[in-house]
Formats: sequence, C-alpha cells, structure tokens
Amino acid sequence: MMKTGFNIIAAVLGSLSLLTATPGVAKFEDLYLLPPAPVTSAAEFLELDVACVDDPVVGPERGKIIIDNREALRARWMMIDNAKCEILIEYYTVASDRISIAGLAALIEAANRGVRIKILLDAVTHQIKDALAAATIYHPRARQNIEIRLFNPIGLLNPATWLARLHDKAIIVDGHEVILGGRNISNKYYGLAAGGFMDADLYLEGSFGGHARRYFYGLWDSDFVSPHRLTGYNYDTVEFCRQDDFRFDDGCQHVRSTKIPQILKYIEALNAATAKLELARSDLGKIATERNRLTRELQSRKNPSDEEVEHFIERDEYLVAQARAIKETIALDVTDTRAVITAEDLERNRAFVANGPVNLFYDAPGEEKSGEGVATALRSFLENRIRDGAVVTVISPYVVLGSRARELITYFIEERKVTFRFYTNSSVSSDNVFAQAFYRHALSKDFMIESGIEVFEFKGYRSKAEEAYFEATGQATTIHMKAALVENPGEPPLIFIGTFNVDLRSAHYNRELIAVIDVDASENQVKFFRDLTNLIEKHGYRAGLETHDAAGNMNEWYEEYLKTPAWKRILMKVLRGINVFTGDWLRRQA
Repeated sequence: MMKTGFNIIAAVLGSLSLLTATPGVAKFEDLYLLPPAPVTSAAEFLELDVACVDDPVVGPERGKIIIDNREALRARWMMIDNAKCEILIEYYTVASDRISIAGLAALIEAANRGVRIKILLDAVTHQIKDALAAATIYHPRARQNIEIRLFNPIGLLNPATWLARLHDKAIIVDGHEVILGGRNISNKYYGLAAGGFMDADLYLEGSFGGHARRYFYGLWDSDFVSPHRLTGYNYDTVEFCRQDDFRFDDGCQHVRSTKIPQILKYIEALNAATAKLELARSDLGKIATERNRLTRELQSRKNPSDEEVEHFIERDEYLVAQARAIKETIALDVTDTRAVITAEDLERNRAFVANGPVNLFYDAPGEEKSGEGVATALRSFLENRIRDGAVVTVISPYVVLGSRARELITYFIEERKVTFRFYTNSSVSSDNVFAQAFYRHALSKDFMIESGIEVFEFKGYRSKAEEAYFEATGQATTIHMKAALVENPGEPPLIFIGTFNVDLRSAHYNRELIAVIDVDASENQVKFFRDLTNLIEKHGYRAGLETHDAAGNMNEWYEEYLKTPAWKRILMKVLRGINVFTGDWLRRQA
C-alpha cells in the first residue's frame, strides 16, 4: 500500500531517538555470538506439554474485547511475562520505536528464562531495522531461543510476490492464550504518540489457542516464508569480521566500522530497556509496600485526626503519582502479572464465556491466496448466519467494495431487509490516500449511500488546539479497527474482530485473520460498539452525495471534505483518473 513508504520513514526517524537511550552494559568483547537456533519445521510440530499452562480453560473459550490502548499494551505484556514454554508472534508491522524496543526487551527476558520465541513478519512492511533484528537474535542473554522469519520476500521477476502481504496480527502463548486484532507494534497503536489509532483486539483463552498455533506453524514452514537474511549483520559475517586477525581485511572494514557498532548500539538499547523493566518492578514493589504500610497504620488508629487523614491522603496520592510516572517512562505496565481475564472481569461481564466454538477464518497456510480463501469462507458464513431484519454495524478504516461484496450487500438489503451502518475514516483522518481515493468512488461510497446504508466518517483533527488535545489525552485520530456486530432478532449477537478490512486488498491479496464470537452474556460485549459509534458520530458526520441542500446550503459532509489538505484531494482525483485508463485495475489494488 502507499502508506508503507511513509510508515517506514516514520519508523526510521523514530528509531533515532531510541539510540539516545541510557547505555546498557554490552561491549564488543561481550558479544559472544552463536549460530541462530535450529529451524523447527511443521513436520516436527509437537503439542506443548500440559505443564505449560497453570490453570487451563476447559470447555468454552473465555474472552475479552480490548479497546483501550493501555489495556491492550498491558495484556500483551502479561502474556509475555507469564509465558512458560512458547511465544509465537505474527505481525504486519513491528517498528523500531520506543514501544518496539520495550517489547523486544520483554521477549528477551522471556527467552532468557527458556521460552522459545518465533517471530513472523511481513517481508515488505515490517519496519524493524536489520541492526535491531540482529541485536535481538544474537542478544547474549537469549540468542538460542529467538528466531525471526519473513513472509513473501519480494522477487523482482516474480510478480506474485509484489502484492501478497501478511496482514495477520497475533500473539499465541503456550498454545492457550491468543490476542489478535488490528493493532500493529508501534507507538501510535498504544496511545504513546499523537495522531494515534482507534483499534480493537480480541483476547481468548482455551482451545482456540491450539487452533491458532497450528495455523501459525503451517505458515511458518510454508514455501512463502524465509529466514530473515540479515545482509551484513548475519552471524557468519559478524563472527568473521570481529576477530582481531581480520581487523585489516578490506572486506571487513565496513562491517567493523558500521554494522557491528549498530548491533551493539541496539543491544545497549535493549539492555537499557530491560534494566528499566527490572528497576521498575523493584520500585513499584516498594511503592506498593509503602501504600500497604500506610493503610495498615491508618487502620490501626481508632480515631485518626483530620490532620492524620489528610497526611495519609497526600502521601498516598504522591505514591500513586510516582507509580504512574514510572509506568509512563517504560511504556509497559509491569505492575500486574495476573491473568488478563480475572474473576472480577467475568462477574462484572467485562469478559465473556463463548457460546460454542470461536470461529477463526484464514487463508490455508500452505496455499496461495485464492478465490476460495478467507473472503469466500466469510461470505458463506454471513449468508448462513444473518437473519431477516438483522442490524449489521461495520467499522473499517478502508472501504473499497468489489462486485461480490456489492452483490452480497444488495441481496441482504433487498431479500432479507437487513439494515447496514458503516463507520470509516474521512479523507482528513485516513492514513491511506490510496484506499481513500477508491472509497470515494461510484462503486463504493456512492453505491452504499444509494443503497440506503448509513455511512459515517470520522473527522480526526486539524487545528493545533485539537492536535494538542489528542496528544495530551492519547485519543485516537484515525480509525484502524476492523470489527463488525451482527444483531439478529431474538438471537445472541455475533461479534467479528480481526485484521480484515472491507477492501479488495484484504479479499484478494493479503493474508488475514478474523475471529467470530457468539456470546450469550452480551450486554457489555456489544457496549463498546455503541460507545465507539457514538464517539465517531460525535466527532464525525453522516456522509452524503449531494454537496448542497435544496435551499443552496452546503451539506456538512461536503463542508468537511473541503477541509481536506489540497494535496490529498488532488492526489485522490489523479488516482481515480489513472484508474480509468487501467480498466479499473488500479482500484482493485486498493
């Protein structure tokens, strides 16, 4: 996608700030490199030891929908911190910024205690710098337990590799815990940078993890996946050129002067992040102990004076502020290593027990993307599960409809009297000009509105005052979640969360994951849809086709569209113009 280039530039710029972090203890002499861990093929796939899970969920999966950015970060942290045997990670984007460094440091801690870690990234969009990847794989504390592979590296003479990308975003821990959804790994997905994303994750415990694990291993060992070839940073090159006997070898001068220092610098950054995590645990433990001591002291006094109570409150507020400052500096919440889902979550309906198996839609890992892939399976599922008179709410950052999607929507509206509501980005809030250009097309936006579908666009921010507000609050400025709610009359709702955008790239090119849950105790599980759609409507507007009303007044959607930066509007028109001369080929890539 066109946004890839912009994301890569942002990641590189973000990584520069990380290299100024507090130096770690790694030195050139401490880099005792060993070969990477042996490759594990799917043919050698083994079920994990049951001892890997302390309290396995037996029966229906337990789950939790996670909207809050900090809670999403905390959930990932707790999964990594509690892992005993294995962590499997597959992501479209892992940047080289603050949150990525902190997350990799947490993985190194896990690998150091014996957890096997496999990281699968898209070869084109992953954004992780080679020096950081090398520093992670060859880290002195964890080098035997971490392996990185890439999906579908570009082959200039092989057009099949140009567009097909790994859009999966999931973490699978000990074959029992899974978190999947729209969030990649970079600052903007977790409220740590202005202009962040509104997103959603689904956390699940139970047999679903085994299903996701088998899918991962099938993809891991497929023909589309290759080891991360760290040109200039690989083990053999670095090991050869670091030896004193070859310090004057002409072929090693660049490696010794540039590549090895970059690896060591990232190892220092990882060590610094790890040291911060360890120090934070200690400091936060002391703060918790002091707060407990204060509470006991106050309780021991039968009739405390007003001054004593006031002193207690002031001291407690100071300690809470100290704890908050510590958590902000390390980006990861290390105060809580319990399960992501607690008994209280279940009691208060903040988590759910699935009503039957959780469906996972994906493309067969050992096969190329085809017309029988995830989109076809999803269509069949919808035809069987959407009833007459249903209400369907869809939240997607990009909406580019193909002929089959239009046929399906028309069928549901005309034959089953289904009501659709779509929530997406405006041309201001969207991070993808290419997709936005073809959303504003007769076959997408115009088609939906003419079909009677309510379409709402999120404004995002424009002014400096709004930008300052969003930066201070961590409020998202761009919709990035891929979610849907199906409310059938008289039946429990169906909730869809995953990586699948309502566009042609997800349907025809990218590998995607979609989880579908059917829950009885649904009141709080669908509440987030209500809250989000209300938020989007409050900070957005209903899209239309007519630029002015009958009285000649400019309609709100058009007034907001005119606030789009001129370069964006021009580029969108140019793209649509080029598309005409390509016989609609360009739109099919959006």
